[in-house]
Amino acid sequence: MECLNHTLDEGITTLLSQSGLSCAWWEDATLHFLYRKIQLPSSVTAPDILYNLFYGKKGSIKCLWPFGCLVYVHLQKDQHRAFQLHALHCILVGYPTNYKGWHFWDPAAHKEVISNSTIFCESVFPHQ
Repeated sequence: MECLNHTLDEGITTLLSQSGLSCAWWEDATLHFLYRKIQLPSSVTAPDILYNLFYGKKGSIKCLWPFGCLVYVHLQKDQHRAFQLHALHCILVGYPTNYKGWHFWDPAAHKEVISNSTIFCESVFPHQ
């Protein structure tokens, strides 16, 4: 149990440090870290990955992106007026459990957004 706590502490600290987000985001960082952890192969579960064992379906590492990176979330036509931006500048904070997409924070509007129509800038961290 102590080893697991140490792994979680190091992983969460690394995500928060890399993203530049404050410790107030520790819960989202924890969920992000654990989600990524179960998507990757392990010597304990080889050749299966934990995601397969837990959810009963094959996972994919194609949907994994860095915590806190800049994301442009596409807005539908009914969500913006003419001559306005067609995308929101958001920050990736996780993966929703009941939706195939990502969970974002819109710092301008101070609200959460869930979408699957995005462009990721995985090397840009707005809060860094």
